[in-house]
Amino acid sequence: MTVQHDLIEISICAFTGPETSPIQRGQEAGYFADQGLSVRCEATPGSVHQMVGLIDGQSDMAMSAVDNVIAYVEGQGAATPKNRADLIVFMGSATDPRPLIARPEITSFADLKGTRIAVDAVATGVSFMLRQLLEDHGLGMGDYELVPVGGIKARWDAVCSGDCAAGLLGKAGGARASVTAIPDSFPIPTLGTPTRAASTSRTGRGRRAMANRS
Repeated sequence: MTVQHDLIEISICAFTGPETSPIQRGQEAGYFADQGLSVRCEATPGSVHQMVGLIDGQSDMAMSAVDNVIAYVEGQGAATPKNRADLIVFMGSATDPRPLIARPEITSFADLKGTRIAVDAVATGVSFMLRQLLEDHGLGMGDYELVPVGGIKARWDAVCSGDCAAGLLGKAGGARASVTAIPDSFPIPTLGTPTRAASTSRTGRGRRAMANRS
């Protein structure tokens, strides 16, 4: 029997999905405890909550798209944390497409003119890629509105409710959307450039030294 003494607590803020399943399993099976760790994984409602919480010390690590880290380190994030962003990226975990899914009445890019499109946050690399995609199909920045609603579920809910005509989802969310909730929904082509999810932590705190050296 494993005897637990003074486990080091680590909190991770993440967009939940298949990538976070190993963390849950590792905690349940005692794998982290065997290494002297107690790991708690919090589901984030969106990147603003995630990155501000990480920078201001509400969590120790985050699983996020790397463009979020770059934006906040460069002072161009969607919100202003209390503390200076002192972050490192130490592990890449996935490269995923970001499908743009629209309501049934949207049958072409031109139909998105004058509509609202749900995104996590406006000032992210993925949203910049979306703007480029729309520009490539004849839509300028004044032809639509990007609405920052938060995580994938919130974006999908915004599309289902009719608050937004389309939403930028993750790979799993796009697959689920293609078979549920809105009959005959029209999937606009996936953004061509993939994004990479990464594990991120703040620097300078001793209890993350192991992760920072990995």
